[in-house]
Amino acid sequence: IVILTFIVAILLTIIMVSRIRKTLKIRKINKYLKEFEDVLTEFIFEEDVYEVGSDPYTGLLNQLRGVQRSSWKREAFVKVVMRLHRDFKGLPAKRLELLYKDLSLETFAQRKFRYSSWYEKAAVLAELGQMQIENSLPFAVEYIDHYNKILREEAQFAAIKMGGVQNMQFLVKVRRPISHWQQTRIMQELDNFPLDQIPSFYYLLDARNPTVKVFALKLIAKYRQLDQPELLVELLSDPRENIRLTALQTLVEIDYYEGVDRITAKTKEQPKEHWPQFLAAVGKLGSPDHIEWLSEFLVYSDYTVVMSALRSMIQLGFILSPSSKQPEFVKELYKHARYELIR
Repeated sequence: IVILTFIVAILLTIIMVSRIRKTLKIRKINKYLKEFEDVLTEFIFEEDVYEVGSDPYTGLLNQLRGVQRSSWKREAFVKVVMRLHRDFKGLPAKRLELLYKDLSLETFAQRKFRYSSWYEKAAVLAELGQMQIENSLPFAVEYIDHYNKILREEAQFAAIKMGGVQNMQFLVKVRRPISHWQQTRIMQELDNFPLDQIPSFYYLLDARNPTVKVFALKLIAKYRQLDQPELLVELLSDPRENIRLTALQTLVEIDYYEGVDRITAKTKEQPKEHWPQFLAAVGKLGSPDHIEWLSEFLVYSDYTVVMSALRSMIQLGFILSPSSKQPEFVKELYKHARYELIR
């Protein structure tokens, strides 16, 4: 009993000390956060005073050397730098990156990365990526196809931040899914690159990963890339539904009018529930010459198919004569379709 009581007392003491230390750490970090926010905000807005290489800038570096010696100060400082970096773009962001590098904070992050848990690795990659520490690219590349989704996505995003848009070639070899959220995140990041730095993304269609193919199609559509549109047409025969439909939408968004006859040829090969998308594409890319082909779909009893055909026919200039011999339900749907388009 005495031994058990002693062990319990030791455990309680350890728990209390741990809680006290945690509380102290939180208080200290909150204090440091306020201090660093004031210092860095002044640094951002007083760029003439804190010009790189000037005495005030050197003095600021000396003032901030403490973050190299104290892990708590460093944690608070990096939090403030990261937040301000997200809030400010352009020159202020670049100045924060330079300050971070001049304090050699990447060395502490890289050292921590080697001996940390997966979630700490993800946080370090986010830090190094946001600060664009190019020599940390190997850290990110190692984890771009990791089984842990959060770590994998941070590694992929950091690799692009560190290596630039040209470094997206790693996606060709990624086997695990690229989530919709990750695709959106990367596309938003690409908005920060000048258009003349954006490469053709047709090479990503070589990927075996279907989510990468879909992502490639979205990128091709976003930047209206027309250098290899035949590759998109070929994907209309892909056995995977999401790739076929995304390829179709991409052809429409890049205005590939030359592919419309291939679209008509592929339409009836599709499951019937996908016909409306193909008919709509013909309405956007076709010409009055395709009205007759579209009229073949008016004989079906499926409301969605008939309406899609009528909308596309109207878009291409079709006018239904009051004396037409079309069934009454087609005439009624024509009125609805016309109303929808002019509304």
